Amino acid sequence: MIKKLTLIILFILSNLLTFNFSHAGESTAYFVRSSDIKTVGQGVKLYIGKKYIGKVWTNNYAVANTKTGKQKITTKVGLSIGVPVTGLGGAKKFKSKFEFTDDEHYFKIKFKMGKLLFPGQHEVIEISKNEYLSLKGTAKEIKYKDK
Repeated sequence: MIKKLTLIILFILSNLLTFNFSHAGESTAYFVRSSDIKTVGQGVKLYIGKKYIGKVWTNNYAVANTKTGKQKITTKVGLSIGVPVTGLGGAKKFKSKFEFTDDEHYFKIKFKMGKLLFPGQHEVIEISKNEYLSLKGTAKEIKYKDK
């Protein structure tokens, strides 16, 4: 009985350790923000987890390395004038969790209008590599905080 219990515990522990090591890799995230006349004056601050990537303006792209597994992606605009196009409050914070399982993930940052006069937000949407490359076109890479 003790041998069976020991084997079961070892089996469970070995599965837990295998699971943790298999998700300990790295993934590269590519972000693009195509031109949008409604929000041309808004620079979007981009975060993965608590790590600040940089400010993405229209017709810009960013590349960031992150751990595999679930990561929270956040966009903030900071001080923004409230105009009827973006809502009276300007743009609000967006955050969502994404599962990083592949070596590369591609995203676009798109402004979603708010209802009536409420503020909108800059959403992050996962896209295919082909769509990323077509949106990237002549976009310029952002200036990173650490570079």
